[in-house]
Amino acid sequence: MTKPLKRLLAFDFSSATARETTDALVIFSMAILAYKTIADWGGLTILHNVLGIDPVKPSFLYFFGMALVLFSTRRIGDQRSERAKRLAAERRAQAASMRDPLTQLPNRRQFQADVSAALKKSDNKMSVLLLGLDQFKKLNEVYGHVGCDEALVQIGSRIRNRAAPGDIFARIGDDEFALCLAGSDPETARRIACSLVEIVKKPVQIGIEQHSIGASVGIAQAGRGHMTVDELLRCAHVALSRTRNTHTEYCFFDPKMDAHVRERSLLEKDLRAAIGGYEIRPYYQPIVDLKTKRIVGFESLGR
Repeated sequence: MTKPLKRLLAFDFSSATARETTDALVIFSMAILAYKTIADWGGLTILHNVLGIDPVKPSFLYFFGMALVLFSTRRIGDQRSERAKRLAAERRAQAASMRDPLTQLPNRRQFQADVSAALKKSDNKMSVLLLGLDQFKKLNEVYGHVGCDEALVQIGSRIRNRAAPGDIFARIGDDEFALCLAGSDPETARRIACSLVEIVKKPVQIGIEQHSIGASVGIAQAGRGHMTVDELLRCAHVALSRTRNTHTEYCFFDPKMDAHVRERSLLEKDLRAAIGGYEIRPYYQPIVDLKTKRIVGFESLGR
């Protein structure tokens, strides 16, 4: 349970107890006020004449007091029961918000919370492996969403079974899974990345058919400096993109990759601005067949 939720529950208990005590005092005060008002208006004399009860006798006052106590107790019990139901519903909602509804793995929110806590305890030494499924869109085109869901459930179960005690794992995207390892040993991270790729390669059962899915892994290590969870995931995404572009199974993040990504992003931004400002125009150069001397096509050049 997270600290904010604990504070919320503690606050609810204290405030609920205050409300219950206040309600009981209000009920008792209103009863005394009603009793005094009836007495001032002659109601006790009417009660004595009609029922033959002397309201001044101690037995009547004891009965009246016991009725107030029972009513207040029942009121407090009802409030506590409602509060317990509400807190149970809040706990279920809190748990559901931290879990992927399809694979029942922790989601990105839970992963970020767990890794943040681990970063503080492990002195910033750990590795984050980001696994992306290759050609997952083609699987969707062949089997549809139902088939993709079956594949994701099976792959998620494999990752859960592969994780060692103390590892943090989650499904953080449509076709992406994350695994956080304690420690930042490159060889251990490499070995586990290869094993993850192998377990994903095993065919998944979709209906009566079997289908093979590939996987790529990007690895980011937190031992080089103080990094946040978001920064670790971003670096792992950069490494995963490099893995897919080079058609390899895994790749470690390197600061040079980050510089290349930023440089490419800046180049694309400048290029779009140049095209939008007509600083780059298309020029068409004919392609001529030297034998027939005829134009067979054009080549578009940006100048």
